Amino acid sequence: MSVFPKLSKPTAYVQGSGLVADVPVINGFQLRLETRTGGVTRRDYDSATCYLGVTEQDSAEAAFVAVAISWCDLTRRLESQ
Repeated sequence: MSVFPKLSKPTAYVQGSGLVADVPVINGFQLRLETRTGGVTRRDYDSATCYLGVTEQDSAEAAFVAVAISWCDLTRRLESQ
């Protein structure tokens, strides 16, 4: 499945010369690189219970889990004081 519409006939590529073309032409392309998300995981977080369902998909998520567990431990210590 293409995101581009199907054209009825081919369109010529002509480098821009500053003149007006007689027929429709393509005079340039642009390359845009962007970071896109590969997936989204929604979690219900409660600081009172501090339970995390860990599903390690990659090292970035594992690092996030480690930070969340540290935050959970800190929250417990502050609440107990």
